[in-house]
Amino acid sequence: MTRSTSKVAILGAGGLTGQALAAALKEHRIEARALLRRAEYAGRLPEGMETAVADLEDVHALTEALGGCTAVYLIPPSFNEGEERFAANVMAAMARNGIERLVYHSVLHAPTPGMPHHLRKSRVELMVRESDLIWTILQPAMYVQTVLSFLSEDGRTLRPPFDPDRPFNVIALTDLTDAIVRVLSDPGTAFGTFELAGKERLTIREMATELSRALGRPISVEVADMDRQVEIRSKRRGWTGPQQDEYRAMLEYYGRHGLPGNGLTLEMLLGRAPTPFAKAALLSGRF
Repeated sequence: MTRSTSKVAILGAGGLTGQALAAALKEHRIEARALLRRAEYAGRLPEGMETAVADLEDVHALTEALGGCTAVYLIPPSFNEGEERFAANVMAAMARNGIERLVYHSVLHAPTPGMPHHLRKSRVELMVRESDLIWTILQPAMYVQTVLSFLSEDGRTLRPPFDPDRPFNVIALTDLTDAIVRVLSDPGTAFGTFELAGKERLTIREMATELSRALGRPISVEVADMDRQVEIRSKRRGWTGPQQDEYRAMLEYYGRHGLPGNGLTLEMLLGRAPTPFAKAALLSGRF
């Protein structure tokens, strides 16, 4: 992929990952077009970012929006039962434009029946692998930002709605976008499936300890009410009943098993050690 002649389409550019990726591509001077479900989401993106509006349900709109692009980074909406259909529509629109390069944003441990939205992504992975595209699949772990979303308003207590003593290998969002830039820039990553996780395997309680040490003040841990957490997140995002059920299933799974991973692949793609949790948390702007 040559930066002078290529353009990456970011599908799902209005969300947390898409916004961060748009900024990273701009920083690395990689031409990009942000595809948005709503035009008003353009205000979330870096100034001057090229945008297009298209619904993942509309193959015709996607075909028009992808015109002139040479690669697609697909970030599907969270907990959405239409994800397989959306992926099929994107691949059809790519074919109509002669676009061959697809990077699919999946999730760590996709084939997990206990988390239906993970399992759905494993089916999309199969669709991608069985296509005629030049594909790469990325499987990121829980974000540092997700952990920080459990912070109380005063920033003194982590309140996960699950057992805080289960292990996670969280990933810094900046590390994730740096890895994505590497994949989009390096043809040698084609046909690879990469698990992307931090190197530290920490429980939420241990993350609180790391934060306490970095901040020089105590961060306590409490278990939040799961029903209340589902209700709050659902109202904020306008989720349907099935989406709420899938979110709850994920929290219940975390409470049983956590989401551990391995940081070696991320370190290889970055060419450096992944950012430690506490450092990433301090750089997040939350404190």
